[in-house]
Amino acid sequence: MDLTALILITIPAMLFGAYLRDVAANRGRDEGIYKKKCPECDQYSYSASKKGIWRCSVCGEDISDIEVERERGNNNGTNH
Repeated sequence: MDLTALILITIPAMLFGAYLRDVAANRGRDEGIYKKKCPECDQYSYSASKKGIWRCSVCGEDISDIEVERERGNNNGTNH
């Protein structure tokens, strides 16, 4: 591999790695974990996004129209 090809591969990879580190460092500042309470089964479903179609993770009900709440506290890996 010549030097030009190496540079063309290495620099974008380094920039993308820096971008990913920045995103990871800023996660939780403007973003977070959101939850919605299903009116059918009365259980919460969790997501990292407020947007899109939401299905209850317990019963499968479409809860897209339910108002989103901000999850407080520690994320223990149970979000969907």
